[in-house]
Amino acid sequence: MSITLTVVGTWTFLRHLNLKKKFSEIPVSILKPLKGADPSLYENLKSFFDLKTNAPFEILFSLENKKDPAYIILKNLLEEHPEAPVRIFFSEYAPLLFSGMNPKLKNLAQSYEEAKYDVILISDSNVRVDPRDVNELLGQLDSDTGIITSLVAGTDFKGIGGYLEAVYLNTFYARFMALSNQYAKPCVVGKSMMFRKSTAARFGGIRVLATFLAEDFMAGESMRRLGLKVKTAITPVAQVIGEQSFMHFWKRHIRWGRIRKAHAPLALYAEPLSNSIFISLVGARVTHHPLNFFLSSL
Repeated sequence: MSITLTVVGTWTFLRHLNLKKKFSEIPVSILKPLKGADPSLYENLKSFFDLKTNAPFEILFSLENKKDPAYIILKNLLEEHPEAPVRIFFSEYAPLLFSGMNPKLKNLAQSYEEAKYDVILISDSNVRVDPRDVNELLGQLDSDTGIITSLVAGTDFKGIGGYLEAVYLNTFYARFMALSNQYAKPCVVGKSMMFRKSTAARFGGIRVLATFLAEDFMAGESMRRLGLKVKTAITPVAQVIGEQSFMHFWKRHIRWGRIRKAHAPLALYAEPLSNSIFISLVGARVTHHPLNFFLSSL
């Protein structure tokens, strides 16, 4: 069973990457929530300043206040790119637009409300893009599509937690998401979500999503209930992992596991069957060559 899931998941993932790409130049507002100086934040943000598109776009950054370490990095980038279509919003000084338990969406509240264009791309601070990635996303946004999400490729990792995170994202999670999107319910990842603001307004927009911690999952569910497609971008987005401890990795995945258990318990219990680390440990026990088998399986 484990081998079958691994093989089919890998084949589905690779087939997805070979789909024909389309490009579009629809106007888009890119929303970037910032909190703290993530690893390689300068390079991550700069990749959005270097977008190659003839279409109108704007980048809206949201921070709590100017004391946030990310503000210094952002300020330096703005000095290097004074022509960039950028606006900055500080949630500390903004009126409370809505209440909710989701800190990320509360941070984005004002920039979302004041976005100039109907098409919205919410992109996390640790995401790095290639110059034409946004045009490719726009090419998949047709009238039948509610939301476009992205597979995540872990890059630039250090420390035991960073290595484990990269293994998780680039093997198990990539296969699992490809299988889910192809044969079951598409899985939306909040790292990168593109949708139309006018469409989201039909279920209450981020005011409603902010009442959930798993806003990405609920965004996908809400679009499905409107009868719209949830699509996965052909090209994965790069998530810069940086250095992480084992406990940082463990606590984060415990939180993710609890959310998945609440929404899809059967799928959670089946996860070990296609988890690279779990399969490696089982193989190590069976073959009596733990180190060689474990390293080769990763």
